[in-house]
Amino acid sequence: MSLSVERWLPSVQAALYLGVSVRTLKRYADLHDFLIEGKHWRFGPLCNSPRQWNISACADALHYRGRLQRQESTAATASA
Repeated sequence: MSLSVERWLPSVQAALYLGVSVRTLKRYADLHDFLIEGKHWRFGPLCNSPRQWNISACADALHYRGRLQRQESTAATASA
């Protein structure tokens, strides 16, 4: 049995780890259908705390989104 340990990082560190900008992370969170509050990100304990990001969940979501976009691109190219 594999135990998954969640690793939560603040926005700047998460963006560096994931290879995207902080703005991109926040934009994806604001889409409300891609990075989901409570699963991929959460607010910190104080009102001015940065968002915290679940690194493994975000990495999985980014990978999945990229794979879908590549499939759509390949399908569009094949049908043209």
